[in-house]
Amino acid sequence: MRDSTGLGLKAAKDYVESLDPSGVVPRVSAPITPDADLESEVHMLLLQDKKIQAIKLVRERTGMGLKEAKDYVDQLDS
Repeated sequence: MRDSTGLGLKAAKDYVESLDPSGVVPRVSAPITPDADLESEVHMLLLQDKKIQAIKLVRERTGMGLKEAKDYVDQLDS
């Protein structure tokens, strides 16, 4: 589920627990695409050698999973 939705473990667990036995599936919101402001903040954190904080920021602001957020930060760090 994480690969296709970007949901973290808790969000995925909450989603699965919310499933209705009748087969009705609740809507899962897609992760938000990072914007220029977030990209600037990530760059500033990277300049301060705060990669973990940058990944956390991306996850909080976008709803991305850990791998997706790390990949995004790594892309900006190269």
